[in-house]
Amino acid sequence: MGMILPASKIYFGRRNSPAVVRSIAPHGEHHLLFVEGVDDRNAAERFRGAEASLRSSDIPALPPGTYYLWQIVGLEVFTEDGEALGRVTEILQTRANDVYVVRGEPEGEILIPAIEPVIREIDLEAMTIRVRLLPGLRGEAGD
Repeated sequence: MGMILPASKIYFGRRNSPAVVRSIAPHGEHHLLFVEGVDDRNAAERFRGAEASLRSSDIPALPPGTYYLWQIVGLEVFTEDGEALGRVTEILQTRANDVYVVRGEPEGEILIPAIEPVIREIDLEAMTIRVRLLPGLRGEAGD
């Protein structure tokens, strides 16, 4: 929840006007979000099941070379030689590193570890990732 900070503007459902985050606190596996003007459980009930969203312009920038997961999903993946491998369809978070699940033809599914020797360039404007495939990433026999 690092992108939602106190004073962040958050939108519920199709509301055009933002609610302002007062605070956010961990609660088991979830977080409790306290919003200005919503002071009790009854007032909060109207937001039950509503989708919450942020405008990208309201999300804090990350240090260079780091990305939010939502920025990576959907990017087109190419090898350094320009071979199209497919799109990132999901991200698996492991203890060691994130793994990008790339689906495309004719490869099917490739699991790409998000580590420096493999990920050569992420270009959000071009919506592409360039990778160096290490032996065995394609599941070739003998590698």
